[in-house]
Amino acid sequence: MTTTTRASLIPRPRELLAGPTADLLCTLTLVVVVLNTDEDPAVFLLAVGGLVVGLLRPAWARHPAWWLAVGAVLALRQITAWEGVDNHVVVTTYWCLALGVCLLASDPTRAIGRSARLLIGLVFGFAVAWKIMSPDFLNGDFFRYTLLADERFEFVTRHLGGVSTTAYERNQAELASLHAAAPDARTAQLDLGPRVSTMAVAMTWFAVVTESAIAATHLAPLPPARTWWRPATLLFFCAGTYLVVPVGGFGCLLVTMALADSTLARRWRAALLWLFAGLVLYGPLWRVAFG
Repeated sequence: MTTTTRASLIPRPRELLAGPTADLLCTLTLVVVVLNTDEDPAVFLLAVGGLVVGLLRPAWARHPAWWLAVGAVLALRQITAWEGVDNHVVVTTYWCLALGVCLLASDPTRAIGRSARLLIGLVFGFAVAWKIMSPDFLNGDFFRYTLLADERFEFVTRHLGGVSTTAYERNQAELASLHAAAPDARTAQLDLGPRVSTMAVAMTWFAVVTESAIAATHLAPLPPARTWWRPATLLFFCAGTYLVVPVGGFGCLLVTMALADSTLARRWRAALLWLFAGLVLYGPLWRVAFG
């Protein structure tokens, strides 16, 4: 008498570590697409449906046509609503299209690894170039404004920046009235608190230094003994960024692309998978704890 067991819907971590690189990337990218489309209800529902189908029918989600179709849907959505598209969605689109094209190659694993490395390097390279060429970024103004205006930073601004709840609410009211006014009609006086300016400068140079390191390590032809610099810089960037901003969709995308390197040591692959899981869970837990 023989018995059969049905494969688990969600692969176990050991299975992901031991399985083919392409299978791992396709599974994680299903999740990434869901995370990076949550602000667009129609596309989000399609992404959730794709996640369910992809987990139930893994072979479908390993087919090049699947990812070319996903990339095409995301691209078409961006064309119709380009002014409100988050840049993380744009990079997700690039990745899905790259995944589809690379799965057509004679050596998909090698093609995916090279494409992922170059995509990471170029994304961060252009990001650093923009930052260096923008005086209002280098002087800290960008993060000063972001800490005061972006609700995702509210907890950090109030508890680390020292802006009281009353001052924070007054800042929001000032910004709302400023946005409602005609251009150049008025200015807003914002309460920076005792530490927001210092935090803004620290965040500015953290971004410039870490993103420069990521771009350099991914674009440079590193010797085999130094390729660990790539996952190390990404881990450092994600830890420093997404502990402060609990929006891990882009972090999960970066982790997925980092895992495309089939030469990664098992410990680095495991660390990246743990980071992926942490980023998925951290945002919801943060919102439950801190609102």
